Amino acid sequence: MRDMFRFFLNYKVRLKEEYFLSDEAKAIYELTEFDGEQRLKKLGIAKDHYKNLKMAKTWRSKYTFIYPDRCSHVNATQASAVVNGLYEGVIKHGR
Repeated sequence: MRDMFRFFLNYKVRLKEEYFLSDEAKAIYELTEFDGEQRLKKLGIAKDHYKNLKMAKTWRSKYTFIYPDRCSHVNATQASAVVNGLYEGVIKHGR
């Protein structure tokens, strides 16, 4: 019983310190819940990404950890589609 109490106490403290339980959950939330300028800002996409293909590829590779073959999150497929869509948009408008 004491161990269970300690577990929940630590869990509560952890929730206060970190809103998201994992990096995957945070990235997927930012990808699926924001849009437009706000999404670009949260994800760190700048005008330089549109000018530099290598920067765009590096940005996309940062998010491979949320792809469904590596991540079991419920919204991993949706989030990876957003990553690919953003990357394609950067490539298309950057040229």
